[in-house]
Amino acid sequence: MSIQNTVFKFFMRRATKRMHQKLKGRAPSPRGARRWMDKAIGEFKLPKGVIVQQVQIETMKGEWLIPSKITKPQTMLFLHGGGYFSGSLKSHRPLVAKLAEVTGMKILQIEYRLAPEHPYPAALEDALAAFQWIQTTQELPAKSIFLGGDSAGGGLALCTAIELREQGRTLPKALVLLSPWTDLSVSQATYKTNEGVDPLFSTKYVGQSGQYYAKDLPLNDPKVSPIFADIQGLCPTLIQVGSTEIMLDDSRVLAKKMEAKGVAVQLEVWQGMTHVWHTAWPHIPEAKKAIQKIDSFLSAQLS
Repeated sequence: MSIQNTVFKFFMRRATKRMHQKLKGRAPSPRGARRWMDKAIGEFKLPKGVIVQQVQIETMKGEWLIPSKITKPQTMLFLHGGGYFSGSLKSHRPLVAKLAEVTGMKILQIEYRLAPEHPYPAALEDALAAFQWIQTTQELPAKSIFLGGDSAGGGLALCTAIELREQGRTLPKALVLLSPWTDLSVSQATYKTNEGVDPLFSTKYVGQSGQYYAKDLPLNDPKVSPIFADIQGLCPTLIQVGSTEIMLDDSRVLAKKMEAKGVAVQLEVWQGMTHVWHTAWPHIPEAKKAIQKIDSFLSAQLS
């Protein structure tokens, strides 16, 4: 493990521990979590040459991250994480900008409606609207659009693809899921085996967070926990997850189910990495390497 990664994990662990101490076992405050995410990862620098272009999608804010060198005519819709109740354009701008720079494609991120003010299906409706908006305004077919997301955004991206299939619509070219949260019921094995190993989250914290979004739905309902959904017929999928995460099996079990249904899936378990370590690309080399692997996966789909 690199020195940079060790230092970054130390500071993230300390900042997260302070947040959990303030909570004292309570569900996280949406307002506090939103401030924390914007400050913790939203203030990282942007890569040079990436332009931020604000857009309006009906009543929803969005922005294009446009690299100085566009090498791919395709594009991506990226859905930010944050437990469905936090995360913003600001918090994920550095990560999405880096993805745009490395992949050489324009990437759209959106500020979908957040729980608890807007529980399910608000986020899903916004993701579907943004996917259609790209097709209409950019005059691109669905097969020229990649769909990605991290954490809750990864789960939302998967739910979006499933809903497109259910509606009989064309699926995106491929899915890119970074530490996806696919089980809001926190019933997978690593919620126990990685408890205390994960430097960022506790099972209790994550489980309480899911209530905000699911509201009246059972937490294991496939509509909000796509690990329990029928994933047959989905598009090729890349999953990257850290070995220390309590959400590790949200990815491993999902990948096994995809394989069993004939979905082309590539699972990467990164040893020693924390939840969505990609956000720390200015600080740790493993984050940059993971983003390079994403570009390799996208290029392979286009070839």
